[in-house]
Amino acid sequence: MSSEESKRKRHSRKHPGKAYPLPVRLSAVRDYLSGMSRLEVARKYSIHDMSNISRWKRIFADVVEFKTSHTMVKRRTSRSLQTESESELSLRIKELERSLSLCQKALASKEKELDKANLHIQINETLIDLAEETFGLDIRKNFGTK
Repeated sequence: MSSEESKRKRHSRKHPGKAYPLPVRLSAVRDYLSGMSRLEVARKYSIHDMSNISRWKRIFADVVEFKTSHTMVKRRTSRSLQTESESELSLRIKELERSLSLCQKALASKEKELDKANLHIQINETLIDLAEETFGLDIRKNFGTK
């Protein structure tokens, strides 16, 4: 085997798969950025190596179409594409949820205080009732008589 033939074989091994057309690559990256997993995108477009999708994402990240109107948002289990106004709204929602949580905690503490105050009033009334029975005195004021 000559050295030229071995170079050609090595070169052919470097890119054993088929070349994917530009519209397929762009569509695959768009679907991946919209929240589909790499596996789902690979199945949809019959891409044999899922690492191609990540590489295409890095390559096409400079494309104006992807860069101007969308930002990548990581979620716990999936990724989704959000416009700037949607991301601002999601930040506002998180802020309101935190505020609601604080208000709920404050309400719970106020309810505990109210329960404690009601218990204190009930204890005082029971003590007054016992004192009236024991000593035979009217401790409470009678507002109706003059």
